[in-house]
Amino acid sequence: MARLSKPGPFVPYKIGKLASSWLTRAIRSFPWKTALVLWLSASLTTPLLVPYLFGLFEKAPNAPVLPDGVGWVLARRLTIRHGMILLIPAFVGLWLARRVGWGAPYLECALDRAAKPGMAFGQVARRAAVAGIWVAAVLFALEAMFYYGLNVTAPAPEVHARIGVAAWRGGLATLRAALAEEVFCRLFLQSLLAVVLLTLLRIRNAGPAREAMLWLATAGGAFVFAWLHLSNQEVYAATVPPLVYLRTMLLTGTAGILLGRVFWKGGLEAAILAHAVAGGILQVLRPLGEAVWAGMFR
Repeated sequence: MARLSKPGPFVPYKIGKLASSWLTRAIRSFPWKTALVLWLSASLTTPLLVPYLFGLFEKAPNAPVLPDGVGWVLARRLTIRHGMILLIPAFVGLWLARRVGWGAPYLECALDRAAKPGMAFGQVARRAAVAGIWVAAVLFALEAMFYYGLNVTAPAPEVHARIGVAAWRGGLATLRAALAEEVFCRLFLQSLLAVVLLTLLRIRNAGPAREAMLWLATAGGAFVFAWLHLSNQEVYAATVPPLVYLRTMLLTGTAGILLGRVFWKGGLEAAILAHAVAGGILQVLRPLGEAVWAGMFR
């Protein structure tokens, strides 16, 4: 009987060499500059939240009292904390998104010499702006349904309803939210869920099964996006009614699905722009319009 020969010492060496070669190619092909810009922009805009928090806490009966002069301290602490939280979502999220065919194509093209996207950015921006208008309109309709149909009159900070915060504060918070929330919820969470689902089910080719998994990943990211907004209601009441929680989940979850679809089809830049447009309508134009309306009939 012939004896099986043992593998020579060159076999582990070749495996190590192949692994090293693959890792080198992966590192070289990764859009490091794009990931860095996304992380820095989402992190360093955190101080824009502080004026909004002060305005919100001044009006909310169950909010903590912020002492005078704490603004810069709060801004610094939040920036450091959120910078640490967003580090992995920016870098790992971009790596995951590229595995699904998503990402930030226009930034990658401009900063990391990636392939030029098939559609001009101006066209994508126009579509994203229209999508943002639609997101705002849908949220207005849903909030009106709860307010007029179900008599849910509690403040709704997610659509700037009955919270009494100045428009400029809401505008600053919107800019920051559009960057940080899209990086975390769309680029990272939605891409992570998509990769996990496609890998577990071994779906590699385009088709209905892949489409269904991408929709499921979009819905999962939207659910987490909505869940992260539930604590906003706790500054208004020690005990939040279930209908108020349901309203928050429905409003922000719907926005998450719509923005997830924009990210899916147009890239992260389109999702950020759509988020900013929707937030501008809800957080800036709405309070300005309400102030004008109240002044006309005072």
